[in-house]
Amino acid sequence: MFELLFRYLILHNKVALPGIGVFFFTRQPAAYNFNDKVFISPGLQIAFSAEATAADKRFYTFISREQNVEEWEAVKQVNDLAYDLKYNLNINRSVLLPGLGSLSYNQEGVVEFTSSQHIQSYFPTVDAERVGQPAVQNAVTDVAPASTHTEAPAVSADEEVAAKRKNYWWIVAIILALIGIAAIVYYYINNGSLGSTF
Repeated sequence: MFELLFRYLILHNKVALPGIGVFFFTRQPAAYNFNDKVFISPGLQIAFSAEATAADKRFYTFISREQNVEEWEAVKQVNDLAYDLKYNLNINRSVLLPGLGSLSYNQEGVVEFTSSQHIQSYFPTVDAERVGQPAVQNAVTDVAPASTHTEAPAVSADEEVAAKRKNYWWIVAIILALIGIAAIVYYYINNGSLGSTF
């Protein structure tokens, strides 16, 4: 059930558990670490709010589709999960949510959430060392006699432009890949699952 909870959270950026609270994503912007000379990539962090919220009908519909059960059964499963979490939290003062993190009571008796750190591992840092040209050697190298050298054929301006265009094919490939990814994300946002609808 936690896998479905996490999948719904990824697709909709927010999931509410009745009697527990709301889990949602917060975005962390990219940053530069001057000491280590690395760029820290932007990332997502799972956050939690213990606010009481109304039940999310889309979540129940998502669970019923993914589990291939009636919607009332999905409502029961979600409510049972929320009840078990609340019960274990009251008994053990802490409960682990696989893939998300853990819930626990702080000293004031307020429920706090500690996020799993594995999400940030999908967003590695990037070295920011300045890349310079290799040092130029001042040593004199042996040169073959001038008679063995052949002059390179002259390249026209049109051929030079055509050669430069050939070097940018990968930009078109990246743009097409981004369009494909956007189409997949659009599909998941509208349909919410991989289940067959035929």
